[in-house]
Amino acid sequence: MDIKKIPERSELPEEAKWDLRDIYPTDQAWQEDFEKLHALASKLPDYKGRLGASASVLLEFVRLEDQVGILLDSLANYAQRKSDEDTRVPAYQAMTAKITTLWVDISAQCAFETPELMAIPDETLEQFYRDEPELELYRRSFWNTRRRRDHILSDPEERLLAQAGEMAQAPDTIYSMFNDADIKFADAIDSDGNAHPLSQGT
Repeated sequence: MDIKKIPERSELPEEAKWDLRDIYPTDQAWQEDFEKLHALASKLPDYKGRLGASASVLLEFVRLEDQVGILLDSLANYAQRKSDEDTRVPAYQAMTAKITTLWVDISAQCAFETPELMAIPDETLEQFYRDEPELELYRRSFWNTRRRRDHILSDPEERLLAQAGEMAQAPDTIYSMFNDADIKFADAIDSDGNAHPLSQGT
């Protein structure tokens, strides 16, 4: 049986590869935005205990959260796609791990958001919309959060749940790395000396 060799990525023509340069032209550019994200995310905890103080404070927070979310999405997408190109490359495994760890940390830092949004009285939030009309862009998001009031944990509990994100994702990450890598295993030899090719199922 003629089994074609799976080509290495370096052997593929450019038109057969993902072009990730629209996200980041280089790994260095990715690293620069990673540092920028780290700096932006460090400001999020400054709003803890303040979301219900005024419309302007709430608007500042959600604007900052948007900036963080956009950067996080670009960084994660680039790192994960680079890792998908060849899961054997340690540099991109490390890049994916870095952004995953930061994502979990950001989620934990923002654990106060949901309980504090829940604590704002309806009439106060309506006044916030009048005080800062731009908050209307977030009305649907706020409503979607507040409607789950009976199922929301306390601030410490939400933080603990967020911190478990990386651990919960680990089994799928480990499986994917081995399942997607082009790793060749030697045949298994049984007690009669017969060779058995190893496959995903075995």
